[in-house]
Amino acid sequence: MYGIVYVHKDNAESLRDEIKDVIYNDYIANDYSDDMPSDEFINNFGEKYNICIPNDIFFDEEELMKKMMDFMDDFELY
Repeated sequence: MYGIVYVHKDNAESLRDEIKDVIYNDYIANDYSDDMPSDEFINNFGEKYNICIPNDIFFDEEELMKKMMDFMDDFELY
């Protein structure tokens, strides 16, 4: 689960601690073995904390593809 929560800097630490507690308590209460919260939890959590998906992050596609191809060149196919 990932996203961005916009908050005033004066409230950032307390909100971070609150969010960590909420997530931790949900994981403990539901005994998640694969670190997978329920869709219901994700939806409620997202609404409560106004989670924003970071769709404003841009990648240099050409550089990304070059790095991927360089990475793949390190493998030998048999």
